[in-house]
Amino acid sequence: MTASPAPFIPDHPDIYLLSGDGLVRNNMHVEDGRAGYLPNDTSTSESQALLARGYARYYLASGDVKALNNARKLADAALSYFFAGKTPPANGLWYHHWVVNAGQGFNVKGPSNPNGHAYDGNVGETVTFKDGKAQLPASLANVYNVFQGELSWQNVYADLSKGQFFDIDYFVDRDGYIFRWQSGYAADVVFTSEAQPQTAIPAGCLQMKNTALNGQYQVSYSLYQEDTIPYASQFEGWPMWRHLMPDEQVMAGDAIHWFIDLFYLMQAIDTDNSAKWESCYQAMLALWQEACVLTSSETCFFKRSTIGTYDSWPLTYFYAYADGNISYTPPTDYCRYGRDKTSGVAYFDLPEDSHRLGWVFQNDALNLGITPDLNVAVEAAASRSTNLAVILSDDQKRQYKYNFCPDTTVQSYSLPLQQFMDYTDVAEWVPGNTDFVYGTATATTERLTTAEGRAVMARHYVLSDSSAGVGFATAASNQTWSGAEALTLSYITDSSHIILVVVDNSGWHWQVTLPANADATLQSFPWANFVLAGYQTNKAPFPDKPDSTAPIKTVQFQIASDVKTPQTLYLVAAYNKMPAKIADQAKIISARVFSSCADAVTIQIGNASIEKATTIRQPYSPGLLPFQHATIGSGRSPSGGGGLWQGPAYIGYQNPVPWMLLNRHDEACNMLQLMQDSQKHYTAQNQAALTGPFTPCYIFAQWDAEQYGAPYNFIFGGPDPNWGWGGFQYRAFHNVADYWARMTSASVIAKADGNSAQKATALAKDIASSFMDWLVDWLDSNPEARSLPALFLSSQAPEVKGDNPDQTALALKGALWCGQAGYDKTKAEKTVERLYAMLQDFQISDGDMAGSYSPQPEEHRFYGFWAGEILDALSVYALARASF
Repeated sequence: MTASPAPFIPDHPDIYLLSGDGLVRNNMHVEDGRAGYLPNDTSTSESQALLARGYARYYLASGDVKALNNARKLADAALSYFFAGKTPPANGLWYHHWVVNAGQGFNVKGPSNPNGHAYDGNVGETVTFKDGKAQLPASLANVYNVFQGELSWQNVYADLSKGQFFDIDYFVDRDGYIFRWQSGYAADVVFTSEAQPQTAIPAGCLQMKNTALNGQYQVSYSLYQEDTIPYASQFEGWPMWRHLMPDEQVMAGDAIHWFIDLFYLMQAIDTDNSAKWESCYQAMLALWQEACVLTSSETCFFKRSTIGTYDSWPLTYFYAYADGNISYTPPTDYCRYGRDKTSGVAYFDLPEDSHRLGWVFQNDALNLGITPDLNVAVEAAASRSTNLAVILSDDQKRQYKYNFCPDTTVQSYSLPLQQFMDYTDVAEWVPGNTDFVYGTATATTERLTTAEGRAVMARHYVLSDSSAGVGFATAASNQTWSGAEALTLSYITDSSHIILVVVDNSGWHWQVTLPANADATLQSFPWANFVLAGYQTNKAPFPDKPDSTAPIKTVQFQIASDVKTPQTLYLVAAYNKMPAKIADQAKIISARVFSSCADAVTIQIGNASIEKATTIRQPYSPGLLPFQHATIGSGRSPSGGGGLWQGPAYIGYQNPVPWMLLNRHDEACNMLQLMQDSQKHYTAQNQAALTGPFTPCYIFAQWDAEQYGAPYNFIFGGPDPNWGWGGFQYRAFHNVADYWARMTSASVIAKADGNSAQKATALAKDIASSFMDWLVDWLDSNPEARSLPALFLSSQAPEVKGDNPDQTALALKGALWCGQAGYDKTKAEKTVERLYAMLQDFQISDGDMAGSYSPQPEEHRFYGFWAGEILDALSVYALARASF
């Protein structure tokens, strides 16, 4: 592992696991999967942290100063290349990224989309096929899907909203490698590549399985670009190889607790630098706590952020729409949008567009319980006087709305929910919508404050004489203005001489005197109060009553002929019926800010929340660890939004040890209960009712988890397509056994009805013992086995698939810790020695892979994280074997 004398040796790229400056290179196997998810010479936080930890533990076991130097070198390389800063910041969280280039520079894939990397590549491009074959550009990097129909969103991995996918046979990339389709479509597509490139088939060739395929089809693919990712630079693999966005850092959840473990060991063994490592350790504990906070546990629906794009709080997105069924959604050049890098406020520069009917900034990821006594707190601004509406939608498809007029600079507004009204199926006119003015009347738009102290937008009309009039045609609002119920107005006037005229669907004019109103409270005007106006255009016989069976046509205002002085009216809003009051209780699932302004305007949105709203029930939170933590959104949703995408909870990522280190035993109980329930689910669905293993993934009630299944369920699936990988099983066992041993060492007894620390210890004992029982039984039933089961699928028995010495190492550590914690001594000793012998059977004694634990040394197959787990296991064996 330490043979390489330089950062990178181009002449021997396949035989050195480490670069000269300490990066652990993921180079001893060929990456293919989803057609080369990562380049071969990359370094992951997984390998970096685990191998550094392995050396650190080896120093504890051996006292060998070379091990300390190697641990220090790898840990320092992690700080230099993976972390946003080499030392934790004085304020705020300390982030790191999960992958770094540890080899020669490689080309990014694209083309890059300026509106967000979620849209990179050529998405759904029309390509002509003949006899099942098409020729794409020779710079081809990947083909993702071939289809006819419509994508659910503009992403190379997007599923179809309608249409069908077609089976690919193979494609040839720029370098001559043949990638053959194995299975799946959209995000589940899997390709494998040939070991060596070829020249017989030209680069860019795309061959379908159906050789009779002819005509035009849509293809999503990417091309190699001229830009490169240099050595030691962070990059991202989703949706394709690319540079990071500014401030982008994406962290695998399990890497956080590996770094906690590493820095904990480093501050103990590297005494010359213990203060540095203690600082790193404390910073990672802080990050752990933040990573375990589910976004669904917060009451925010928008949030300021000085990093990321406008949509970096889940699940936010914007769109604008105009008459003629025209809509604008990101990526779009319809307007300029983003975040102010100083304040973190999202901004939207909307152009003047007389056809625009609305602009919406929306969050569809809510699950908040409300009552009318709560408030909505929202930071907002608009560059000109205009109404904004906050609209809350509940799970019964009701919409509650509040209109307000923000200042030109960002201010915080408290909007009482009791003043929100149910506008479900209510037609509305507000200033900014089309109106008309005739005669000598005048109209301006003004911001004013009501008697209640509420800032509103109003249309200021001055009616000079009886020949003047103002109003609006309902058809211009693109809503159905049913005449069945009483017209409702919000207005301010001190006049008692203004006449309200409504033209019904039959064209008859009906009028009523508008009463004075000082504070814009809603006033209802039942049809029974109206009389026929003196002016009519109809020639038919006069009706006895208005036509209330169909939509009204026009609402207008005028003054009587005997009024000689100008009259003033401020019209705030008009509705076709009285909105209902907000429900006594409601579950809000969506929130949006809406503007109908068609003028050029800049709208700014900062923090927005429903203060003291109740959040959705999450049985294992606080405590469970989501799949990922990130500083900004990756756009993993059909809307293009998706800030702070967390994903579901992988059981193999869970580790209660950090909660123990933080003295947070309630959180440890929650996490351990999740893991025990996962074991119970595995048993219930398994044909042989096996006990011990885990169902690999839990779907909590949150949008990014629910992309993979129904909430509150355990599933065989998830964002990592290798969910059946045995490492997730042995890592879960390893982590719980470690916790059990530490708690026992701290003299905490296992007591199910005790305090939270004792309850957590009892849970850990049950979980680890159950898995240990399964492991003992499996080893007894398979006395000649060289490897442990490595594939855990639903229903069927675990399957030995390939040789995975790292999984044997994980099981060895777990067995050692179970032995220390009090598991049956005879069984523990027998299992430990069997696992140790199985592990040692993999060690290579000669050749250029001598010393490694490679099941295929002729192919130089080895991984940095394998090396780390094995070195750690041998060290724990040396430290712990004699203790039971």
